[in-house]
Amino acid sequence: MIRKITALILALILIAAFPAGAEAGQMGEYVGEYAAEATLWFRRSDGTELTSVDRTLVVAEGKTPERCALEALLHPTGEDWISPAPQGTQLTRLEKSGGIVTVDLAVDLSYLESQQELALMRTAICNTLLSLEGVDAVNLMLNSRKEAVCGLPDGVATEKDAGAAVEWARFQADAERCGQEGGVSQRWAVLYFPSQNGLWLLPELREISISEGDSAARLMEEIIAGPAREETSARLLTVGALAAEPTIEITPAGEQIVRIALNASVRDSLLLQGTPEWLLSAAISMTVCSFLPEVDGVTITLGEEPVFGANIRGANRIFEDNIIRRQDFNMYVGGICQLRLDDGGGNLTPVERVTSAARAESPWHVLQQLIAGPTSGENGVFQVTPAGVSTQDLLGVRVENGTATVNFSANFYRLCQPLNPRQERTLVYAIVNTLCQLPPVKAVCIRIEGAEVETLAGEISLTGELLPSPGMNAF
Repeated sequence: MIRKITALILALILIAAFPAGAEAGQMGEYVGEYAAEATLWFRRSDGTELTSVDRTLVVAEGKTPERCALEALLHPTGEDWISPAPQGTQLTRLEKSGGIVTVDLAVDLSYLESQQELALMRTAICNTLLSLEGVDAVNLMLNSRKEAVCGLPDGVATEKDAGAAVEWARFQADAERCGQEGGVSQRWAVLYFPSQNGLWLLPELREISISEGDSAARLMEEIIAGPAREETSARLLTVGALAAEPTIEITPAGEQIVRIALNASVRDSLLLQGTPEWLLSAAISMTVCSFLPEVDGVTITLGEEPVFGANIRGANRIFEDNIIRRQDFNMYVGGICQLRLDDGGGNLTPVERVTSAARAESPWHVLQQLIAGPTSGENGVFQVTPAGVSTQDLLGVRVENGTATVNFSANFYRLCQPLNPRQERTLVYAIVNTLCQLPPVKAVCIRIEGAEVETLAGEISLTGELLPSPGMNAF
């Protein structure tokens, strides 16, 4: 009781010292430098194999471990380390969502003297990125296209390879097997589906069987099969949507495109399920161009009508020559942030929210989502913050050396005073467990108007760093 009275007095002092709108204690979001462990795979001087080097990367403000690892790989500083990519190679784009990393490099392929050198470069880049925490799969694109290795799609890397020679032997064996009658090979592909909120594309990893010349048809079959994560992703097409088998053609300009013919009824199906039509073009082009080698884009017809443009979130876009390219939509790849909300019994249940890929890894945005509480359709979970707390009570999040310092308002502190021990524990560890799922965060400090307080309501000490409590998570 004495601690609660003392805390209430402190809350009143803080409110008096920092009235509404005061700037004291506000710090917004800041993610400073932090260390990330990586294994970099460089090319040996003999040019036929790779060598690995363990490295602690310093991830500067505004960068990611994936970008830092690629920069270190493309521009080595050690005299004995040779980049696996040709000189002058630059990182054009890097996408990360749900543990899937897609890398697009601008590279002069004429410097690669053989398919074996291409396989060596792929192995080095994929092995390096797969060594990073939170990376489960790597899709490598060169000059905004996929490249073939031994005439087959190279697919998505999901495991580090023992070495370039082993990987090259695997590609050769696959090519020989697929060249035989009835021969098939397994590849991992990234499929893209619309998010349930109709705003984003969500990538999904799937293993598919391919044989020579049928990869486009297999991809469309998988799109029609629908997403595995139906709680966040929406079905795009249904059985019978295809009017004809996909075909690959060369345009007069020398570009390779995949022609997708869909029935006119697809438009009505999208309207019925509330999926914006632009997501049809986006999901198909992203999926096809992220897997099929040497493909520049797709064309789509609905019945007899070609898709020549799209209204993307209110803005009209026209596709030149009706060719839909991956880069038309790669900025709409979304991500999933996972919150921990109260299940009503003191356990923390995971709740997934779809947002932009950047916001999905933003401590500030994730905490704002947590404070906002359950949305319609999220059943069986409850608000963890007291009634009256709003996102305006989150003054800032600062991440340094693996510790996230979360700054709340005096009003937040005052509203927490009546919490019973279970409610206080649930609130504190909802914050901690949610934040510690993000790569830079290992521990959390909670502050009020920038000042350290002993506790929110008398149960949990806040005088030091708080580590996650896995025992409270309901999996």
